[in-house]
Amino acid sequence: MSSTKHYFSNLDASRFIAFIAVFLTHTFYSTDIEITQSSAFVFLQEHLQLGTLALHYFFVLSAFLITWIILEEYKNSGNFNPLYFLARRSLRIWPLYFLIVTLGFFVAYLFPSNDELPPLAYFLTFTLNFYIASNGYHFLFFLVFLWSISVEEQFYFFWSFVLKHFKSYIMHICTILILVSLFFRYYFLDNDNQLMFNTLSSLSDFSIGALAACIAFNKHTFFLKLIEMPRGLIVLVYVIFIANVALYHSIYANPTAVLFENLIFALLYAFFILEQSFFNHSFFKIGFSSTLNYFGRISLGLYCYHGIVITVVIKGLEHYHIITSPLQVFIIVPIIVFVSTVIVAIASHELFEKRIAVLKNKFYPA
Repeated sequence: MSSTKHYFSNLDASRFIAFIAVFLTHTFYSTDIEITQSSAFVFLQEHLQLGTLALHYFFVLSAFLITWIILEEYKNSGNFNPLYFLARRSLRIWPLYFLIVTLGFFVAYLFPSNDELPPLAYFLTFTLNFYIASNGYHFLFFLVFLWSISVEEQFYFFWSFVLKHFKSYIMHICTILILVSLFFRYYFLDNDNQLMFNTLSSLSDFSIGALAACIAFNKHTFFLKLIEMPRGLIVLVYVIFIANVALYHSIYANPTAVLFENLIFALLYAFFILEQSFFNHSFFKIGFSSTLNYFGRISLGLYCYHGIVITVVIKGLEHYHIITSPLQVFIIVPIIVFVSTVIVAIASHELFEKRIAVLKNKFYPA
């Protein structure tokens, strides 16, 4: 390509922080009634069970980055090759994804249970989220996580088609998708599974992320004014975000709030992405730490492997009757799971994923 690609140095670390939110949602486990009814456990359930919000950040971020990459390809090469784009995405995601799927079906074969796995076709076609939306998620724990990868893969296919044939209408298409998402959420307000797992419910996430990329890439007048926002207003937006997270269960108990929930958080996430990437008066940049940036780059592995590690650690400790005290539930087990997940993700990234990812270089325009 005739020009270098733009690297968003402050966004890698944000992936890791989003993963931590997912991790905290899943890592605290106990069957001891005394522990599960304790004030500490109840607090964790009410205030740290927000992993789904982090997943929606990944959706917004993916849409932003993918849209930027495609617009950049148009600018640098004068064209966009959707097949090359999809090949690069596949080499990044598919090896780890199908490794987890294979492991899941192997485990299910060795240790059959009453909860049958979804048919393999849902995993092969990246439509697991639709299965869960209709049938629930009562099957092998670490395979459930793959629903979000299904949603992202659907977006990659759809968005590459849109930007190949309808690039001039991105703004209009995003507006339509937001309206479709709101209508869908209104229709299924009483169905939590549809609201959470159906792709149509998350269209506003992708649309807002794509719009953010468009106004930034094209240096829209609104964007040029936005990046000069004074520090005090930036802090105010962060306070609004923190309040939405801290009071989440109170605010979003209202049906009207539920209707607009994805849209509200998508706008806040898009603000964060733009603020970290372009604003001139930010009070901090999250990419200051090379360690956080590295953990962000292996976030896909952290996300995919943490469910496996949780399953292995919990089953092993339960077998030896070790998870019996608050110290173990709240501190020791989470630390063991986190450290183990990091080790596995690093090994996978360095020894497996990275070696396949280099093939992406074959799928860039000349």
